[in-house]
Amino acid sequence: MLKEQLLQRLSADDLDDAVRRKQDQYAGLLTEEAALRVLAHENGIQPPRLPVEFSSLSSAQAGSLLSCQVRVLAVLSPKRFQSAERSGRLCKLRIADATGAADLVLWNSDVDAAAGIQRNDVLCLKDVLVKVLNPLELHSRLSSEFWVADAQETPAALPLSSVVPKSLADLREGEEADVYARVTEKQPLKEFRRQDKVGYLSKLALSDGSKTVSAACWDENAHVAQGLEIGDAVKIEGALLRNGEISVSWSGRLLRNPANHGLAEMKAATPVLLAQLSATDAPVEVRIDKVVDAQRQYKCKSCGAKSAERKDVCACGSPDFSSLVYVSLEVSDASGPMRAVLFDAAATDLLGAKSSTDLNILSQLKRDYLVGKVVRLTAYAKPSARTGQKELVGKAVLGWKN
Repeated sequence: MLKEQLLQRLSADDLDDAVRRKQDQYAGLLTEEAALRVLAHENGIQPPRLPVEFSSLSSAQAGSLLSCQVRVLAVLSPKRFQSAERSGRLCKLRIADATGAADLVLWNSDVDAAAGIQRNDVLCLKDVLVKVLNPLELHSRLSSEFWVADAQETPAALPLSSVVPKSLADLREGEEADVYARVTEKQPLKEFRRQDKVGYLSKLALSDGSKTVSAACWDENAHVAQGLEIGDAVKIEGALLRNGEISVSWSGRLLRNPANHGLAEMKAATPVLLAQLSATDAPVEVRIDKVVDAQRQYKCKSCGAKSAERKDVCACGSPDFSSLVYVSLEVSDASGPMRAVLFDAAATDLLGAKSSTDLNILSQLKRDYLVGKVVRLTAYAKPSARTGQKELVGKAVLGWKN
């Protein structure tokens, strides 16, 4: 049957030549049937599954092939690699069965095949290579097969991941969780240099009905984010909340329109007028009328003394400092003007600043450029400690209005 499927795409002579080339590539170690299965895999054809005798992870022997059924505990973000010899992609999965745990490394076309696999799925693995024994690491090969098990194939005694789904409102700082949400805003892709490598960042605003949160998607996840549309449902596996913002880095993964997401259809988010802004996070669309100030301050954790420069030791003798970045503005919309302040990531995003930038100088250089621009923010209002009047606190920059 497999040969007949390939003959729908290749002539008989071309298929015979492809089988011979594949056998030559593997120094004659592939039978004709094995070569056909490899060619089917390369052409996106699912070979018929033959009966498989599964073993446990604990039975793995270095250098041997293993077939097993495992639970997916985590799927890490895919990575690209390039060397003098070759380039490609890889994706690492953390898996386990009742006898132990392992890392499963998928290569190149298998990375795309794994795109639909989610946390806690049960995988059937056939003929994966035991690359390293301690800690156990399995690698896919051209002749390997893997698929998500159906209910009849799923063993009862497989451990579940400790990471559970949570609403955006229930996320806590530093806690890892899975979240489902819809995209309400998307920022353009940013490219930057990190040592000798190029990195990428794309920011999203996400809402699940309980809260709206900004998400910073890095590198491969940034490219996935750029393919999203406003209103798309997403699942973030391994969402990590840092300073009120979700980070989706190498240990997390962004999935578009996952099955069974349970999210209601999204209504278009209408910006709240400044006069109606309350203590609850909401989208706003405001015009920048004035850039008042921008500073990077350091605060001693012991005595609370503040300074514009990072010191090795405070006057009180403490070496421990926290940093604070802020930019203060005067903004307005159809309901009137308001004072505004943005902190940390929101402040640096507004100014386009890097960690080493002198923010005061940068704000002066960009003042004429920023004044008159209309920016979309996630924000809330609180009384100013200095004047007592209502002040906008910007939590995330969602984008700019053209």
